[in-house]
Amino acid sequence: GIMPLVGGELARAAFEHGFEAYGIEILEQYYRLISAKGETYLWYFPDGTACSVDTSTSPEASPTDGWGSSAMLWALVEGLAGIVDDGCGFDAVTLAPRWLAAGLSEAEASVCYAASGRGVGYAFRHAGDRLDIEVEADRADVRLHILLPAGRDVRGVHHGTLDVPFRRSVVEASRYADFEAHVDGSAGFTISLQ
Repeated sequence: GIMPLVGGELARAAFEHGFEAYGIEILEQYYRLISAKGETYLWYFPDGTACSVDTSTSPEASPTDGWGSSAMLWALVEGLAGIVDDGCGFDAVTLAPRWLAAGLSEAEASVCYAASGRGVGYAFRHAGDRLDIEVEADRADVRLHILLPAGRDVRGVHHGTLDVPFRRSVVEASRYADFEAHVDGSAGFTISLQ
């Protein structure tokens, strides 16, 4: 069958290891399954039919148990949106937006912990020969790992008029620009492409 619990883990791994298109394919399949009825299920038969109380092979779990949906949410937040809390309360965070792999040139994402109100967010945009990312965070050390458009390379990274030291990295066939910053409030970065 189709198990969102396993699919979420697989999608997250695909994003992390350079198979972004496969991670997106898994998230899209899950979206189609939950959109059909507006509900999520612990698992589905190969034809997409949801499990039920009568067909469940796991008597201690209900058919609408949240295990699978939580794994898919993890793949969406940490994989596609690329927001990873590396510390405590987003005081150290990795931002690795992979929206370009989904064919999106603009996206906004933010997450926070309800109990503390601490969170992080960004607005991402690709236009022509540049990628722009505006980061919102309170006193956070941010590691940026930015997926580049296919066939493009980095010419430079800038914060306003300041040059930002960066590294290039390759994960399978995917190219990334990597750099770090301390953000307290908001900070904008531009990646010039060649």
